Amino acid sequence: MPGINIKKERISLAHGAGGALTSELIGRCILKYFKGAVLGALDDSAVIDLPSTALIFTSDSFTVNPLFFPGGNIGKLAVCGTVNDILAQGGDPLYMSMNLIIEEGFSFSDLERIMASMAREAEKCGIELACGDTKVVEKGKCDGLFISCSGIGRKVLNISPERIKTGDPVIINGTAGEHEAAIFNEKSGMFSTKMRSDCEGLTGLFNAVKRFGDKIHFMRDPTRGGIAHNLHEIAVKSGKSISLKGKDIPVGRNVLALAELTGMDHLYFACEGRMLIICSPDISRSVVSALKKTGYTRASVIGIVERPSGSELTVEMKNGKERILKELDFSLTPRIC
Repeated sequence: MPGINIKKERISLAHGAGGALTSELIGRCILKYFKGAVLGALDDSAVIDLPSTALIFTSDSFTVNPLFFPGGNIGKLAVCGTVNDILAQGGDPLYMSMNLIIEEGFSFSDLERIMASMAREAEKCGIELACGDTKVVEKGKCDGLFISCSGIGRKVLNISPERIKTGDPVIINGTAGEHEAAIFNEKSGMFSTKMRSDCEGLTGLFNAVKRFGDKIHFMRDPTRGGIAHNLHEIAVKSGKSISLKGKDIPVGRNVLALAELTGMDHLYFACEGRMLIICSPDISRSVVSALKKTGYTRASVIGIVERPSGSELTVEMKNGKERILKELDFSLTPRIC
């Protein structure tokens, strides 16, 4: 529409009606940023030629509040969440879909910012947008913008809970809990200092460790429930206990301060740019070194898989005492992803 100031323009119900305004929205806010022959056909579904191989398929929805936060926004988070789920299953990301549910009155300029960041992250992670859908709902029926994504990847690593062995080290690529701490602080305003989310696509990490092949036994991105909840789940699925060393788990000072003031356990804070890696003991130093060379300077071995004994997860505190970490059965912070 000539002469319209996109910074002030708002999305209307007509933009979701499937007609000319829908086409305009797709052209101005999506195709402007995402390129590719598969998406360019603009059909209701995409035809993708893939070699004969095992595929990884994932699906997720994103309703994070606030939509913009230090270190990212709902769009970047949607790409990272989709990509990291594929990587955690041992796959190279290939294609993704993107479904937008937009509230009437949402700012075009904000949507453009979100689409631009999604496109940058997708290019960085090596995943191509193949198809999608856009719906506009009445004002008050959606909190600005919700995004739903699916992703397809090619499996290249043979990883599963069954491959976890006694004596395997547990590695993390950086400091724990920064995403949930950032979202909590944005909601509460508890600290004037901004906390930055660790939101990041981990394709570079995967490329650094996949050369170790079958010696990588398992991986998991510790999103909701953080390190503790996810490792507890891994212990149950593998039928083995896992013992953590509290002093070896890298945590930022701001995250520790937030946990202390709120009484929450930082080990349950969600991450969106971290990966737990369980591998053969003989390569643990090499894996940590490879991660550090990739830019994850605080990559560390944080624990070890023990012999089967009730599938417990324990952590040794700084005072030498051991405590059991239970499965999380409630949400510390609502709408973190």
